[in-house]
Amino acid sequence: MILDDHRMMEDLLRLMRSIEADRQAALNDFAQLMIAHGEAEETSVHPVLMPFEETDTVEHIEAAHREALKVLLALLEVREIGSAEWDWRLKQLASVTARHIDEEERTLVNRACESLSRQSRAELAAAFARTRADLLDARCGSVVHVQRMVHGAPSYPTPSSDSSEPTRRVRGSDDIEPIGAGHCVRWSLPGHLNGGCRRTPSDLLGSGS
Repeated sequence: MILDDHRMMEDLLRLMRSIEADRQAALNDFAQLMIAHGEAEETSVHPVLMPFEETDTVEHIEAAHREALKVLLALLEVREIGSAEWDWRLKQLASVTARHIDEEERTLVNRACESLSRQSRAELAAAFARTRADLLDARCGSVVHVQRMVHGAPSYPTPSSDSSEPTRRVRGSDDIEPIGAGHCVRWSLPGHLNGGCRRTPSDLLGSGS
């Protein structure tokens, strides 16, 4: 599930670089996914893996996630998509995301495979999916909530609140099917990533690209 999220982040970054894509929608989707993914990891995954991994590694990954939030916020606050500032901020976001993915896959993901039984990983996947779904349903990637996370304590609304906020609604727990190894994770992100397994870059960009 973590690896599949990483691949979706990479797909969305590619869309944000393409002038033929809906770059604003891709950014909104990326923000929702990045925050739900990171917070679900810190809440559900890291505590379980702490006994099997060096404390410094986990703390470094969590610190890197907090730094990535600042970079994401800077891009969300850029007024003009495709401007020089947009390109610079996007380059920064792609860089911090790549470092996060590389470090996490080499450490925590491998450690989980080495140290946890298949049953334990299935239980961990279910906990990760529940937390992730709650955050997506709360629209955790809106500019307002990213600002709160960067500048103070995060505060997630109920799905029915903040209806005037200019954010994209992400469907929640009904779209996630917690599973063990070897199965597809189902979710829905608006626009580019729509129900079912991760789509290929050609699917995401459309048949004309």
